[in-house]
Amino acid sequence: MLRALLVDDEELSVRMLESIVDWGRCGVEIAGTSAVNGEEAYRRILEQKPNVVFTDIRMPGMDGLELLRQIKESAPETEFILVSAYADFEYAKEAIALGGANYLLKPVDEFELEKTLR
Repeated sequence: MLRALLVDDEELSVRMLESIVDWGRCGVEIAGTSAVNGEEAYRRILEQKPNVVFTDIRMPGMDGLELLRQIKESAPETEFILVSAYADFEYAKEAIALGGANYLLKPVDEFELEKTLR
């Protein structure tokens, strides 16, 4: 079973991600509690070593793109799914260039999330 870490400064967004799909049926378990910013996520990723990180892009402090950049240097096998309310092509382009596996728009569609998990 794969382990996932959810990162978002808005708790409602995390709860929505947790509840819209059956993670276990997709072969993924959520790694403990979510992280509320990039700095906290960075520490948890190094400690917990999740296989995949779902992260918001715009967060106070370290944003999702910087988190992706830093983690890919030390743990390149970690997959990243970036989630954002902003349909900005430049964000998506940069995320993919940095090694992100996918870019989902909020509100996240349950079928798109499940497809991404599989």
